[in-house]
Amino acid sequence: MLTLARSLDEWFNEEGLAQMERDLAHHGGFVAVDRDRVIGFVTWRRSDPQSADLSWLAVLREHHRMGVGTALLYALMERLRSDGVQRLEVSGRIVACPESST
Repeated sequence: MLTLARSLDEWFNEEGLAQMERDLAHHGGFVAVDRDRVIGFVTWRRSDPQSADLSWLAVLREHHRMGVGTALLYALMERLRSDGVQRLEVSGRIVACPESST
């Protein structure tokens, strides 16, 4: 996951990568794989019995707009729902949106 995140330097700086490395030791996660290559990931942590926080989400550039991120989020929501989680919280800082025209 860190290797993938390092390849997305417009979204992940060194401070973020260091935090991600610490988080990965304690957060749950899923990866998306294409031909034995990790192309995306999502991670989360439980904040209380009924809530979770989405901690990290990334997809390789060449797989953007192909539904990979959406599939990861659906897998996460299904897993959390089956574990009794009723709320998924998402927060973050928007650093750049290179694919946006606005």
